[in-house]
Amino acid sequence: MPSSILFPNFDRIEPSSHFFADVKYDFLPLYENDYFKPNNRPAIYIYRIDTQQRFYQGITAAVPIEAYWKGDIKGHEGTLEMKEKQQLDLLKERKAQIKPVLLTYATVPAIENWILKQQSNRPFIHFKQGENKHTIWEVHQAEQIADIQQLFAEQVVQTYIADGHHRTTITAKYAEEIGQPLHLYCTLFSSSQVEILSFNRVVEGIPERNLEGLIKHLSNWCMIEPSKISICQQSIV
Repeated sequence: MPSSILFPNFDRIEPSSHFFADVKYDFLPLYENDYFKPNNRPAIYIYRIDTQQRFYQGITAAVPIEAYWKGDIKGHEGTLEMKEKQQLDLLKERKAQIKPVLLTYATVPAIENWILKQQSNRPFIHFKQGENKHTIWEVHQAEQIADIQQLFAEQVVQTYIADGHHRTTITAKYAEEIGQPLHLYCTLFSSSQVEILSFNRVVEGIPERNLEGLIKHLSNWCMIEPSKISICQQSIV
């Protein structure tokens, strides 16, 4: 579904080492001085990320929460009650979803072609973050929106939550609480446009004499292989 989003004016962003502490005090004067640019016409957005290795492209749009209730949006993680409560309180306070839910789906060539076609138009927003370039195109033409809605309706049976399980569940709960249909703020990337990276943890402070026992214990649940890269060669944040 088309959505309406507030975009910051990137030319007026100033770096701050105390951003998270100051943001609640800075927001009102920034808002009053036109830091944010309201875009009141409904639209679907194309989001492209160019890295040194490749590019990734997807769609940002509003997805009816009914799709989650019907099981068309599937999750793979449980949620924490305390975190749900915190995010639900924030949703009620803000009256908006600040961060999109990342959904993925089986690649459909016709959808990928539609996304590429929209990129021939002038970008709505573009900026660099480190070595990566981010570009956003606005699609507000009713015919184009109808085309992509039809493609999803006919060729995408299910989507899967890659990130945002708590945001999804609290939106569903809030919709039930107020008795109104709501939409999820989502970014959708097909399976060919996402990469699943290894998820690692460093375990420290284990006496060498206990290391073999730990590995044996963990091998009851998973396969363990020695790393080909020394931990000393990696940067740990």
